[in-house]
Amino acid sequence: MRRLATTAREPREYVILPLEVAGKGPFDFLLDTGSSTTLVSPHFAYNTIGLSTNEGRMTQGLGGMGPEGKQGRELLLPDVRLGEFRFGPMQAVVLDLQYTGLPVSVAGIVGLSFLSAFDMDFDFPASSLTIMLSGAALAAAGIWAAGGTIPPPPSAASQGLDFEGLAMLAPATVPFNLPAVQISVNGRHLETAILDMGSGLSLITKAVASRAGITPTNIGVASMVDVGGGTTQMGGAIADLFLITKQGGPAGGASGGRIPFTSLPMIVGDLPALAVMGAGAVVGMDVLKRTRCVVCFKDNRVLLQKRA
Repeated sequence: MRRLATTAREPREYVILPLEVAGKGPFDFLLDTGSSTTLVSPHFAYNTIGLSTNEGRMTQGLGGMGPEGKQGRELLLPDVRLGEFRFGPMQAVVLDLQYTGLPVSVAGIVGLSFLSAFDMDFDFPASSLTIMLSGAALAAAGIWAAGGTIPPPPSAASQGLDFEGLAMLAPATVPFNLPAVQISVNGRHLETAILDMGSGLSLITKAVASRAGITPTNIGVASMVDVGGGTTQMGGAIADLFLITKQGGPAGGASGGRIPFTSLPMIVGDLPALAVMGAGAVVGMDVLKRTRCVVCFKDNRVLLQKRA
């Protein structure tokens, strides 16, 4: 697993995928589970790959600040490959990524338009990433996408897939089929959260904070910037975050039906994109990098390491 840590004033950590495009590369692409679209920089699309500046059509993006995101040109990247996997032509949007604070070496950001072809096993403590075609992880774990059980295939052991100690998280449904799970903040109400590896910190909305009995501090001290350059002011809080597990099945719930992350510093604020998706929280890399998680993007299933 390759991870990128920025050196900006507000450091963030990302997972990097090495993609080959049009027989060139590999190039560094940031993995963003909270994005439905794959984005590329103008320099990469036009100078590195050599696509025409008139190719494709203009489209309106949805950034974290809402539907007024930046416009970009939608086009096809030819012959995209990830290691042994050939994806073929990939739809992407050309967008200026300077507002993200990413190094210029990053060619783009891959979202669900690409990731849905795969299941990915992120073992952050071991710095290991295992990539499988969509459906392989659930089959190896002995689980139907619908939640039933089947005998694990004979090939599961030979693939080196070990799901001992993992719990399937209770899924939630949001637009664009982004990976979403059920959480509880301070053990209060059930909330819907987006699993976002493109976010360095976890976030809850003001409404979720209120339901959890939280009064945010330092309002206006922190800010968030999306790929469109929009900003919004945020506050902070310390809270106990519980990821709710799905009961039953061979990868069923952890003790008590939840996996705890206690005394977690969280951002408190409202992102219009969360309101559009009917979600109240973002589970970011500050949580995920502590553990192992298997994400089945197309089936919207997430398995997470249980905690002692």
